[in-house]
Amino acid sequence: MRAAEIGYEFTEEDKELLLETYQELDDILKEAAAYINVKFQGREDYIHGWNKIDFGTKIGDFQIATTDREHIKRAWKDGVFDLKELLKSLRNEVILLI
Repeated sequence: MRAAEIGYEFTEEDKELLLETYQELDDILKEAAAYINVKFQGREDYIHGWNKIDFGTKIGDFQIATTDREHIKRAWKDGVFDLKELLKSLRNEVILLI
């Protein structure tokens, strides 16, 4: 939706979907952070990795505003990939603990 053409007006359905998506993502990140804090005390590398996950569009370290659909999709996929990698690392750590 962020990649819609300039001047696009969000419908109520668009707004609800966007809010729901970000709330679900926020819940996942909060649960991951809480789990890390409880189960892996002293493992700041996991917290650092979690804090670095970003779904925004950037060039280098600069946040950019764009309507380029491909750039936005790439940024979102990179963020999801980073989140999946973090969760995979946590899962592997749990398996080792067990």
